[in-house]
Amino acid sequence: MNRFPSGLRRVALLATTLPMLLLGAGQGFAAADAGDRAPTLSGAYLAALSALAQRDFNGASDFLGQALQLDPANPDLVQRTFAERIAIGDMAGAFDLAKTIVASRPADQMAQTALGVLALKNGQFDEAKTRFEAAAVGPIGKLVSAVLSGWAQDGLGKPDAGIAAIDAVTGPDWYSVFKAYHHSLLADIAGRQDEAIRQMKIAYDPQGSTLRMAEAYARVLARGGNSAAAQKVVLDFIAKNRTHPLLEAVLKDITSGKRPDAIVQTASEGAAELLYQIGVAVNTAGTEDIAASYLNLAVYLNPTSDLILLALGDVWQAARNHEAAVAAYNGIPPGSVLSHLATVSLALSLDALDRTDEGAAKLKALLADNPKDTEAATALGDIYRGRQRFAEAADAYDMAINGTVSLGRNDWRVLFSRGISYERTKRWPEAEADFKKALELSPDQAQVLNYLGYSWIEQNAHIDEALAMIKKAVDQRPDDGYIVDSLGWAYYHLGQYTQAATYLQRAILLMPEDPTINDHLGDALWQVGRKLEATFQWSHAKDFHPEPDDLAKIVKKLESGLAPNAGKNG
Repeated sequence: MNRFPSGLRRVALLATTLPMLLLGAGQGFAAADAGDRAPTLSGAYLAALSALAQRDFNGASDFLGQALQLDPANPDLVQRTFAERIAIGDMAGAFDLAKTIVASRPADQMAQTALGVLALKNGQFDEAKTRFEAAAVGPIGKLVSAVLSGWAQDGLGKPDAGIAAIDAVTGPDWYSVFKAYHHSLLADIAGRQDEAIRQMKIAYDPQGSTLRMAEAYARVLARGGNSAAAQKVVLDFIAKNRTHPLLEAVLKDITSGKRPDAIVQTASEGAAELLYQIGVAVNTAGTEDIAASYLNLAVYLNPTSDLILLALGDVWQAARNHEAAVAAYNGIPPGSVLSHLATVSLALSLDALDRTDEGAAKLKALLADNPKDTEAATALGDIYRGRQRFAEAADAYDMAINGTVSLGRNDWRVLFSRGISYERTKRWPEAEADFKKALELSPDQAQVLNYLGYSWIEQNAHIDEALAMIKKAVDQRPDDGYIVDSLGWAYYHLGQYTQAATYLQRAILLMPEDPTINDHLGDALWQVGRKLEATFQWSHAKDFHPEPDDLAKIVKKLESGLAPNAGKNG
């Protein structure tokens, strides 16, 4: 039984709507890389569209580059190629295209921002300021323009002018956090600690600020001589959220009496901080290329910032662009305080690239250094479980649980994962104990309720309790096809075939290509006399690659239907 597929679930493809004027250029529809033929404009364009739909930004950039060579004066091609070049971190290519863009569109926000970053990096602060001021287009553009202009002023040795530029910008309420934060950073490196503390206090929200904001506030307080307040900021954040290597590092400095460094120390680092913040803020499903663009600009200005590289890797990992994620994580050196986080994430991306043993080796090296490394052990278990190497997964989860001082509410996840691994290796008593313990820690977890309830139904055990558990899971997650299927299958085992068919048909609408749900629906339809439809569902189940044992049973049903005694408690 496998209630949760081993592979990553399919994600919706990115919708792309590039201008179709390219297709009227008199070119054929040959593929851009067909044999020895030269690429055509339309072929390269269509290949770029396909790459974008698959979230392959490197491929899209290459194909757009081919199209641009064939039609170099096309402004839409220039714009899109620039966007993809900056997203993948091809900064030289992006800067060249940005110059072309601003020659005809001087108010282009991202192109002017990129050229301003180039100037800032080269110490050309007057040009950077001019570029940033020209980029004040739209709500994000206005904020980015003001803050980056402020940092350019600081580069010119005019911190007061920089602060004034930041304070003067007006816009949505969310501007206030960024304005106060960067005002504080500018005041701090100017040696005005009292002013820096006042501004950071405005920016910091103890209920909702980010980890980076907590780190910055603690640093500013400690630099101003208030180490007790700085420690409190860190400890309160950890108590409400979780610990983090950056917080542990700054707390160590403070408690040892060392004066921490400012969070940024140069104009370039200050500008990179803003670009990092924007990149993280705009990162959602479908906007990863925009987030990566801001983060790549930040990396260009501050290439030694491991925090920015980690964020860039996380953006690409979430977008399933694991090659890019691996490159970002590999940029973080072993001695960094963030190297552990990077290594764990690197291992997960290596596994996603089918380099499973390589990823596992990274985690095993961490565990060799620290057998109580629960994060590495959990990640190793997740990798093995995803590859259906359940015995190895169970061993890894054992290490994770044994390394935990005391189990808390959030530890239901690792118990649940170990329970699945035990169940799949036919160690049901241990699995059942883990599921029950997970529910003790977090009683309303739909996944655990469903898995345990389904398992009991399959074993014809605790039927009433199992049914109640699955109903509770469905109430919490009515659009989860696996959980709805479990409820239908529970009714099937109770002999309530009409009710079973109703829920299983609903599950099919939610998960139409799942072999187990198709198989279950076929059984229910057969029992209510709809035998032709049942055969249709079993045929679907057979075509959707069921596990070998299930396939044999489905083939037998297609040949002779259900046995007369199949059904209730069967």
